[in-house]
Amino acid sequence: DSFDRAKKWVEELRQQ
Repeated sequence: DSFDRAKKWVEELRQQ
């Protein structure tokens, strides 16, 4: 699911 991948991407950006 692309939405799940997007959530992971967002989480990585938020961690920085």
